Amino acid sequence: MSGSPVPAPIDRFVALDSLRGLCAIAVCLFHFRAAGPISTSDFIGGSWLFVDFFFVLSGFVITANYRSRLSDSRELIPYIVLRFARVWPLHVVVLVAYILMELLGSLLDGAGIMQRVPFTDDKPVYAIFTNLTFTQIFGIEGRVTWNQPAWSIAAEFWTYLIFAAICFVGARSSYLILAIVAVAAAALLAYLPEGQIALTHSGSLIRCVYGFSTGGLAWAVWERLGRRIAHPDRPADAIATAAEVASLAFVVAYVSNVGISPANLAAPVVFGVSILIFAHQRGRLSQLLKLPFLVQLGTLSYSIYMVHAFVQSRFDDALRLFGSASGIDVVTDTISASGRAKMLAGSSATQGVVFTVLMLCIVFITASLTYKYVEQPALGRARRLVRRRKSP
Repeated sequence: MSGSPVPAPIDRFVALDSLRGLCAIAVCLFHFRAAGPISTSDFIGGSWLFVDFFFVLSGFVITANYRSRLSDSRELIPYIVLRFARVWPLHVVVLVAYILMELLGSLLDGAGIMQRVPFTDDKPVYAIFTNLTFTQIFGIEGRVTWNQPAWSIAAEFWTYLIFAAICFVGARSSYLILAIVAVAAAALLAYLPEGQIALTHSGSLIRCVYGFSTGGLAWAVWERLGRRIAHPDRPADAIATAAEVASLAFVVAYVSNVGISPANLAAPVVFGVSILIFAHQRGRLSQLLKLPFLVQLGTLSYSIYMVHAFVQSRFDDALRLFGSASGIDVVTDTISASGRAKMLAGSSATQGVVFTVLMLCIVFITASLTYKYVEQPALGRARRLVRRRKSP
């Protein structure tokens, strides 16, 4: 989910950046187990699909930035360095935070906070290595381990390398290769026993390649057709507004209803079409997406995505600790009708909504800090390294 914006002014898709931020919030809400109408809504229940939006958008912007450049062997190493610096440092920082919490759990054994033995279940010691090397997606553990959202980052990094190979080996036919890869990946997902797109610890690379390739093809369409009619500085257009509203309504309905079924295989195509519509940035919704707060959400989207599970786990710990100290039962473990695990904040929907809003505020503050002190410095160092390497 970590694509960078296109540098040329007409290709600076502010609206798409903001959409990425909103999708990160939706995924965050999907993982938060609380009572109330937010967490239990069909839309939030299906928001796990927005991971595929990240894959498609990443393919869109990475293809725009690098397709023509990666045919030059001198660009390969800088590309890999920058992509690695974009995703790995924050991933490691969050992983270390999880490890420290497991160690703390060992020290606080018996305090009633940790509900299991440290370094067991989805946090085994040996999985630290696979997470550090982005190999946790190859079915070694048989499940998602440690920071659960990190599986998609691992899949995306390997997809970056596959994309570089496609552009380097088949520069003139890269779009054709992307089309073949997208169709082949979709067919393989349909052929696998699951028969749908919701794969994480095993098969997620196929899922990511499918979404990323679809995003690359969306850029090909934009490059040939979309840019000719895009005028982001012009006033909002009624037709563009209607297209954006229709696209958003369709995406909401699709995400709310598709569920775990073969129909979710169409998600990258649905998101690719929506990206093309919003890339014009001429509708009223696009103008709203340029509001400073929404732009900031887009800027923080990777940090929001990477830290939210850790923050939510600590939020759960705090509620349990409060319950133990006060004797007030504020946490009840249960299973929702849809089968998704829930942690209900008591039985009050209002209480659940309050906790959800509070959780989002903490995620936003944490993401702001990790963006400033982890993401930006890591990218800055990588860019300086690349510049030094290119200097004569």
